[in-house]
Amino acid sequence: MLEPLIPCGKCYPCSIGRSNCCSNMKTVGVTTNGALSELFSVPAGCLHKIPHSLPMHLAALSEPFSIGFHATARGSVCAADQVVIIGAGTIGLTILAAAKQKGARVLINDILDFRLDIARRIGADKVVDSKKDDLKEIVKDWTNGLGASVVIEAVGAPQIIESTIDLVADAGRVVIVGVTSKKFAIRGVDVTKKELTIIGSRNNLGKFNEALTFVSAHPEIAEALITNTYNFDATVEAFQFANEHPEATCKVMITV
Repeated sequence: MLEPLIPCGKCYPCSIGRSNCCSNMKTVGVTTNGALSELFSVPAGCLHKIPHSLPMHLAALSEPFSIGFHATARGSVCAADQVVIIGAGTIGLTILAAAKQKGARVLINDILDFRLDIARRIGADKVVDSKKDDLKEIVKDWTNGLGASVVIEAVGAPQIIESTIDLVADAGRVVIVGVTSKKFAIRGVDVTKKELTIIGSRNNLGKFNEALTFVSAHPEIAEALITNTYNFDATVEAFQFANEHPEATCKVMITV
């Protein structure tokens, strides 16, 4: 199994053991071409052995699950936490699985019913469709007025990031996983008064084997994320479908 991150090993983040934040990161198939070639080379350290019992199509999901496990580690999620996850896409769902693995109670929010159905199947304690319900009020009720100890944003929209401040408890943690190039605004007094910890989460740091072990132990959870499967000769069609129908896809699998 390929971990597609190739850090430089020389920059400041690499020098302090934070290679997932490498300033010169190369990502196979993103910043380098060739991930759909018949053959391509990567450093040996990027490879992880797949257990014989794990089907390859499930092993492929280790990468997104590693992001979920890293996000929960960044938020120091534990069994004592009530966690709110905003966004039930692939990454939000892997964060849900990782948080449940750590024993936390988890509420997850989205606007797509089929993604919330997947969240229910893989163990969410509560799901919220914010098209129909007031997320802030539901979180307030669910936490007995305290707010969530951890809120994890997995959408990448400025207004959604801003909304986390109203959902998190005093002395709580906010983890931002979603990516946006736009600015967002948070009142300084809210950060200070609540003494919040606001954390970014990028890629994964040493979580790949943990994710691989999880997928091996819980294949039914990994399987639930695969909503569409295409043969290799329909790769272009697979990408087009995923791009044009986000409302009907979670993880699109290409069978080689």
